[in-house]
Amino acid sequence: MQVLFATETFSTGLNMPAHTVVFAGVRKFDGDQFRNLSGAEYIQMSGRAGRRGLDDTGTVILMCDSHLEPPDAKAIVKGSPEPLHSSFHLAYSSLLGTLRLDKAAGTTPEMLIRASLKQFQAQVKLPALKAQLEAVSEAARAASEDVDDNARELYHLLCDRVQLQAAMQAIENLPRYSVPFLQPGRLVRISQPQSLTPGDSAVSTPARPEQDIAPFAVPEVPADSDVVTGKPAAVWGVVVSFQRMPHSAKDKAITASQTLSKDPDGGPGLAEDAQSALEAAYVVDVLACVKPAAPGTPWNARRDILSHLEKDSEALVVTVPLSQLAGFSTARVMLAKSIQSQEDRWVATLSHAGE
Repeated sequence: MQVLFATETFSTGLNMPAHTVVFAGVRKFDGDQFRNLSGAEYIQMSGRAGRRGLDDTGTVILMCDSHLEPPDAKAIVKGSPEPLHSSFHLAYSSLLGTLRLDKAAGTTPEMLIRASLKQFQAQVKLPALKAQLEAVSEAARAASEDVDDNARELYHLLCDRVQLQAAMQAIENLPRYSVPFLQPGRLVRISQPQSLTPGDSAVSTPARPEQDIAPFAVPEVPADSDVVTGKPAAVWGVVVSFQRMPHSAKDKAITASQTLSKDPDGGPGLAEDAQSALEAAYVVDVLACVKPAAPGTPWNARRDILSHLEKDSEALVVTVPLSQLAGFSTARVMLAKSIQSQEDRWVATLSHAGE
């Protein structure tokens, strides 16, 4: 009697029929843990039993060295084979090789891919994928019809909220309401004005050489901005001082002509509008953290205010219009009697960062 002893790896690829196949055990170590044979492994090795033209039936002997539960035995003997998935991949070197061959021989890259098992499996899956796409698209269309009205209503509500917040902020920034809170050391939020673009100067008042003031720009997307709530983009600073800028006779004449053109009779609301226009000429000196200037940069060059501390950043006093303040904090920091030196300014800025 001729007997061939083979390992699992060798027996799987063995192309030699046998009268009887014997499994010495039902458990194996797969490199990670001990487990039972899978249905695919059993089918692959037991399929060698039975010689064509010599044996009517093939015999398979499964030696159980331990107790085997009926469900586990059924999973081994009657298990389904594992699906075959093609791993075909046309490498760059193979692609160059096919391009050098004769196209008449049918070795073009397109024909090679078309004749592969991977392309066949992709074509078989195509109808199911199209049906799945149609089902998902139909569900999306049905959902969008229900959401459109709610989304449109939400959009209008958000727009109304932004407009109301802007109107409330304009009232809060009136000097008769905001000036009492401009004490030195008060934390304020500096917003990007709507009329300016990044890179423009936010200082519209004459520069004062005796102070360390430079034009600046608020970053477009600071850390505390919120698109959904409509919270304006702003950074924090410390109030140093404020002053009212005198109006020229030309500004007063323009304000008066605008008031008369609105209502010749002159109602009480127009007087308040004119007063609000005259009250807007306030500027506030704010201590903030700005980007460092390159060597040789003029003192009045544009400086970007930072929403957070960065390496080599500087603490400077910048001048902003009162209308550009987006909010007042209840917190105040103690300022030194003089903040002319960079060290004193950093002490106040770091105290603000700690808040």
